[in-house]
Amino acid sequence: MPAFLCAGAAALTLLVALQFGSYMQPDAVTPTSVARVVAQDNGLVVAAAYVEDSGQLFVERQIGARAQGRSLELWIIAGDAAPLSLGILATDETINEIIIPESLRIKMVGATLAISDEPAGGSPTGAPTGAVLAAGEITTL
Repeated sequence: MPAFLCAGAAALTLLVALQFGSYMQPDAVTPTSVARVVAQDNGLVVAAAYVEDSGQLFVERQIGARAQGRSLELWIIAGDAAPLSLGILATDETINEIIIPESLRIKMVGATLAISDEPAGGSPTGAPTGAVLAAGEITTL
């Protein structure tokens, strides 16, 4: 791995530990994977930390918000598979905790997390219907 990627991964690990460390319970397991989900214009920035053993995905919206009357929906895209919804990001909280279904846990590392702009309450079709606002790959720590 190139040095600049190692430095970036180390910085992201520290950032996740500092940000999520205070949120997670003292006896919680350390995240095993992280993702930085970013819009091209940096108008939406989300940090995600995944705990493999428990299937917990902590998602922190750092920059950006949903448009009025709309929802931000989080998706996982594993390989060539169709995007699967992981749920709507809460509008009143910056940190969300999502329990990943057992069947998806093996697909997390290397998958892409994406956030789309959807009608209030989420996609009516089970697939993204609005613009994809941000995306980022899940990488192992």
